[in-house]
Formats: sequence, structure tokens, C-alpha cells
Amino acid sequence: MASVVRNGTGPQPPLAAAHPLKYRAFMSYSHADTAWAKRIHAGLERFRIDSDLVGRPTEHGPIPSSIGPIFRDRHDFSAGGTLKEQTVEALDNAAALIVLCSTVAASRPAVNEEIRLFRSRHPDRPVIPVILEGKFPDNFPAALRYEVETDGTVTDRPVVLLAPDVREEGDGKDLALAKIVARLVGLEPDEVYRRAARQRQRSANIRNGIIATLAVLFVAATGSALYARDLLKKNEKFLNATLQKTTELINKAVAQAEAYKVPRTATLEFLKTAEGLFSTMSELGRQTPELRSTKAMMLIQFARNYSILGALFRSNVALSSKPRRQPDRIAA
Repeated sequence: MASVVRNGTGPQPPLAAAHPLKYRAFMSYSHADTAWAKRIHAGLERFRIDSDLVGRPTEHGPIPSSIGPIFRDRHDFSAGGTLKEQTVEALDNAAALIVLCSTVAASRPAVNEEIRLFRSRHPDRPVIPVILEGKFPDNFPAALRYEVETDGTVTDRPVVLLAPDVREEGDGKDLALAKIVARLVGLEPDEVYRRAARQRQRSANIRNGIIATLAVLFVAATGSALYARDLLKKNEKFLNATLQKTTELINKAVAQAEAYKVPRTATLEFLKTAEGLFSTMSELGRQTPELRSTKAMMLIQFARNYSILGALFRSNVALSSKPRRQPDRIAA
């Protein structure tokens, strides 16, 4: 019976580098594991290699700046050609095979066939099992548990393959992802994981800083609104300038919050509060063409920011030029 080494660093075939291939890897999985497949696929394609490692020569070739593309979705196949023909073409254009292992996947003939085809046609390219659930051998297809001949025959000779385990009692998602990346680019898993952990800490520090900045902007926007109310009767241009400049600040804050993955609930709360303040401020002034133009710009910018955050935008800011009762209008 084969044994699976989950955390070892035993030898495996290097990535073929004789000619450029279309895909960094082909991901084989059961449709029952689609949610995990999407999560791992996105994690790999978002993974960024530290700049000081990029270009370093390895047995796989120079280290790239990012991981991808990873072939995952068979819906990308064209209308022409059979499923098997297009599967073989995608496998031939993949530098490695990633297999998502579960008890369901182990029972799926399609998954086993993809492994058999890849291993028989490209014995020099690595196969990377990733454990989702279950226990060996029940979660490994036969073509993954035994050696495969070049003619496609699955033998009875056991094979040992490294298998990152995404479960918390195994490697956990982050370390498992780092191990996959390490196999794909030719680095030691610990080096990839330590660097990724440092990057996550840096990103967390930046996110915390942005959240603090949003809080400061909230206070500043509130203060500006109250201060503006007192000055509106004296200076019409001050209202326009306040609305324009603070809108620009909010645009920058939302963009930075998205770039560093600040929780969207926090950003939305800030944006809704700012919108309410600006709505109140915009109704205080005399409805001049300049103020209407500023309000239109505000609507566009707030709608853009809500769109970025994936939220529906309903503004209370009115653009109508119809005269209405204004208790605090500015004197002409």
C-alpha cells in the first residue's frame, strides 16, 4: 500500500522547461469540490512572489512574479473538438498537474483519466495532490496511488507523492497554498510560507492604517460640514470648494481601502455617513448652476464608489432646478 508524505520535501520531477507552456498548471477535481477549486485557483493566481526572488534561477527556470495561468474551468473549451481532445490539449500545455483529493474525486472516472493521461504523456512533469478531505487511500484516485506506464497502463506499484493538506488539522489553507506555489516555482515551502506570512502582516498593518484614516476622514468630514454650515451664509464658494475637495479625499480613501482589502462593511458605513452629510450641505446653498454642477459631480463619484463596493446607490441629493423653500439661503 502506498503511503503519502504530506510535509516532506522528497524528490519529484522538475517542471519541464524545454519550451514555454500555456498553463502553469492544470487543476483536476470533482465538480462536488468546485467551491474549493475556485478558492485555491484564485489564491494561486493572486499569489505574488517577493520582488527579490523574481528572476532567481531554479531547476524550473527563473522564478516568475506571479503564479498563473492555472487551467481550471472546462467551460473554456471551444465548441469544436471532442472533450477528450481538448482535455489532452490542455494537459499537454500544462507544466504541472494539481489534483484536488477527496473521497468523491477518488471515485470519479474523469479525474482518474486526467491523472492517467498527464502522467503517461508527461512523466517528467510534477503532479501535486492537494488533500481536501478523507483519508488515504480512499481520497486518492488509482492513477495517483500507483505508477503509470508511458502507454497509459496503471500498474500495481505504489507511488509516493507530496500532498499539502488544506484542513486545519493538516497544513491549513495558507501553508498548503505556499507548498503548492513552492512546487510550481522550485522553492522550499518554508521560504515561500515565511515570505507570504510577512507580506500578510504588512498588508494587515496597511489595512489597519487605512481603517484609522477612514475614521479620521469621518471626523474631518463631520467637522467640515458643521463648520461649513456657519460659513455658508457668508461665502458661497466655500461650499463648492468643501464639497469638491472632500469628495476627492473620499474617492482616494475608498480606492486605498479596496486595494488593501479593508472590510467593505467599514468602508460602506463611512461612505453612507459622508453621503448623508454632503446631501445636507448641498441643500443649504442657493441652487446656482455651479452648485448644481458640483452636486452632479458628487452623484457620479458616490455612484462610482458604491459600484466599486458592490452596493446599490440611492442618493438623496436632488439635482432639480425647481425653486424650493430655503430657510438659510445665501444672499446674492
